[in-house]
Amino acid sequence: GFVPEVICFLLASPDFLHTHQGMRHEVTLAPEHCAYGAREYGAERRRQAWTNWQFRGLVRTLQGHGIRVFLSTMNLFHGTGHGGADPGGWSAARPELWETRYAGERVGCINPLKHLADGSLYEDFFVGRLRQVLQDYRFDGFHAADGIAGPRRPIWVADFSDDMVGQFLARLDPDRRAALGLEPRCDGDRERSE
Repeated sequence: GFVPEVICFLLASPDFLHTHQGMRHEVTLAPEHCAYGAREYGAERRRQAWTNWQFRGLVRTLQGHGIRVFLSTMNLFHGTGHGGADPGGWSAARPELWETRYAGERVGCINPLKHLADGSLYEDFFVGRLRQVLQDYRFDGFHAADGIAGPRRPIWVADFSDDMVGQFLARLDPDRRAALGLEPRCDGDRERSE
């Protein structure tokens, strides 16, 4: 007898947005979009295969009962999934976006503040895809979950990639960069300081 006001579909992988091809054709959703981490089964049942049209139909049915439906995604992807699935194909193919820990290791998470290989900001790509998915499925809104709303790890652990360090340095004022020894001051600055 309980009817919720809102339902949020948490799709752990942002590849749901990355690989969206519109709604003109019915396609089966990837295993990682039908179960967290593409797990083959949960406590109640085996993973169900859904199509994009079925998922849109579910959204419409819930809305028909007065329930607002939100899409949610994390920044996770996995190079090797459960049950032989290989989730994270789009993300796995773009290591320039992976989080980089302080020891230099890359981990299976997208850092949404990074640049794509072509130099464009991932966040611009993400927002464009998000708009299209929200429109095509007719979601009522978006909930930015772990790793999208903010960093998944504390700042002292990640992200120490050249991209992120470079973005940080670019935002420091010149005097601060010089004080940290990150760039030489111009001759005029040296003369004034002497």
